[in-house]
Amino acid sequence: MKRITIAVVVGLFSLWSCSARNGTVQDRPDGRDSDQEKSQLIKREAVQGCYEFETLIWRPDLRLGEDKEFITPPPRIQIFAEHGTVGFEQDGYLLRPAPGVPRSIHRGSYWVPKGPNTIEAVWTTGFSGLFMRLSIEGETLRGKATAFWDFSRRKQTADVVAHKVDCVENTYRRVEGTYRNPALSYSIEIPRDLKATTGDQAGPERGLTISLPSGGKIVVFGEPNSLEWKTPVEGVQAALRREECPSGRQEVTPARVGTLTGAKGGLVCADRVVKLLLAFRTDGGPMYWLRLDTHRAFASKDGAVLQNIAASLNLIPWK
Repeated sequence: MKRITIAVVVGLFSLWSCSARNGTVQDRPDGRDSDQEKSQLIKREAVQGCYEFETLIWRPDLRLGEDKEFITPPPRIQIFAEHGTVGFEQDGYLLRPAPGVPRSIHRGSYWVPKGPNTIEAVWTTGFSGLFMRLSIEGETLRGKATAFWDFSRRKQTADVVAHKVDCVENTYRRVEGTYRNPALSYSIEIPRDLKATTGDQAGPERGLTISLPSGGKIVVFGEPNSLEWKTPVEGVQAALRREECPSGRQEVTPARVGTLTGAKGGLVCADRVVKLLLAFRTDGGPMYWLRLDTHRAFASKDGAVLQNIAASLNLIPWK
């Protein structure tokens, strides 16, 4: 009986400490915000909608293994203006996976306005999880994520960038082995033991996302050359210029992508590394992108995986 009582007390303390650590709306002694404070907070309607996260790269890398799911939010989320009614969610407004996106391991997820242009988002199992302090910059959320645990573990943080997207339901499916996209006339080989999903883009299926053990990802997709770039080098240069952190160390060179002549380039932004490959069909039609986002410590290993996938690109009959 004593063991059960101790466990309950420890559990309740952990729940309380998570709530306190996450900085819920109950910041005042009476649990309420004054009218003046409320008037200075961002309006719920200005934030609501769906957002897609760029890859979270946690620092330091603690190699959490299976525990990484506790600090992994859904890749695409929907922010609601509706107040939560159950458990921790009573402390804020509802935060959910976007339509068609699987739930994360967390029991509760909510967000709280923290200033005229700032919110805090929380995902918690009741004991462990993560919270994000985010600034609203037009249709982009930008800030920092922090992991929390119900036991002693080194502090981890990650830079966060999330872009607003349409709240449309996508049908996710897992892909192994050969991925074929007859509509865009290409196929690639997915390395053994790697997870790949498709259906995470609005509109017709263009490609897929391959998750890497490092926490990075490789995205492969085809699309029309709507900007009418004359060469793959020109396309890669334009894409790198659009990155949030342009690097003076950019270098774009010719490269082979399967049987096609293409171009490759990349940039380093603090601990973040981006590598791009682009190839044009010789007969016009779609062009093919391969993009790696990873941590600097894994750039070499993950870059080799990118090159192997690029080498496997093959043109197949149109359908």
